[in-house]
Amino acid sequence: MAIAVALAKLASLGTSPISSIPNVVSLMTPLTIGQVTILFMIVLILLEAAFLRHEFSPWA
Repeated sequence: MAIAVALAKLASLGTSPISSIPNVVSLMTPLTIGQVTILFMIVLILLEAAFLRHEFSPWA
C-alpha cells in the first residue's frame, strides 16, 4: 500500500483521504511518504486493538 501511495503521488494523481495525513507528515519530516504510511497504518492497527480489546483479532 505504501508503494502505491508513493507512486500515485509521484505521478501527480493526488492522494486518497486516508493517505492525506501521511502525505502532510512526510512534507514536515525527513521521512518518505511510504515510511510515514507504514507507520500510520501501524498506529491505526494499535488504536483499533486498544479500542476493541477482547474483540480484536489480528488473524480474522
